[in-house]
Amino acid sequence: MERGAIPAKDACFQCYHPPVFYWISAIIGKMALAGGMTPPHMMKLLQFVCCFYGIATLGVCYVILRKFPLSAFSSAIAFGAICFLPRHIYMSAMNSNDTISYLCVAISIYLSIVAFERRLARLGLALLSIVLTVTVFTKYTAFAVLPAVLAGVLWAYHVRLVVSRKQLWLSLLAVLVLPLSVLGGYMAANVKHYHTPLPWNVSLYDPSVHRPRDPEPISFVSFKPWEDVVMPMLAPGKLHSFWTMLYSGMWFDTEPYFLSFLDANGDWWQHYYSWYRGEEPFPGKNPSLSRVTMFSAAGLILLGLV
Repeated sequence: MERGAIPAKDACFQCYHPPVFYWISAIIGKMALAGGMTPPHMMKLLQFVCCFYGIATLGVCYVILRKFPLSAFSSAIAFGAICFLPRHIYMSAMNSNDTISYLCVAISIYLSIVAFERRLARLGLALLSIVLTVTVFTKYTAFAVLPAVLAGVLWAYHVRLVVSRKQLWLSLLAVLVLPLSVLGGYMAANVKHYHTPLPWNVSLYDPSVHRPRDPEPISFVSFKPWEDVVMPMLAPGKLHSFWTMLYSGMWFDTEPYFLSFLDANGDWWQHYYSWYRGEEPFPGKNPSLSRVTMFSAAGLILLGLV
């Protein structure tokens, strides 16, 4: 906002992210400041914009669910899981590019469904292509929408929504040429300036080096969620389980930080997160976890398994 340009991708650890979120935030921020808003209030406004992205994502997901012949109970369960997903709630309160990537991916999926309903009409494919181009520049993880749409088009050919191979190839070109071309140019520019197609500033800070590890190699078959009811956070002995690491981070521990807000022993949590950053030894079991904390953790574990 001060310089009128996106910072260099190696200017800070998180500067490697794609530009769409930052462009939109800068435009809104400049308009707010021009309207007389103070910088602290402007930052809070941008935080609420991210919350709006999260809320809008729920609306798009609801419309997507309406496209499927589900029972009222199944629809309620599916929509409720999205509404109460702790990761989504947590990220919707943050000033970050996560929620705009969720929203753009959801819109892309919805437009794909509409395009299939209309037998891949040109206008629908063109609109989908534009939205996909925006989506891939919200966050690296949003790249996953491209193979998802590709799979959808191939499925349309399999069920004869697309009646010929010529129409199949034309549909694929109409949808994917624009986002892939722009993404290819972006990656080529990154190689020229940063010597890698997708910069990730591990040279400034590498989480894999600093985070604690178990001596055992990563296991894809070790997953004991019932142990988290007794000790509802990561600890030595759990760090070799791929699913435990992923599960804890997504639901209640290393990302949302919900437990620390439910427990009064703030000093222990400071040591715990210092351990997780690789700065201190593990502080041992928290002696003061309340029943409310344990119940909340167990509830989140159960919700995640469902």
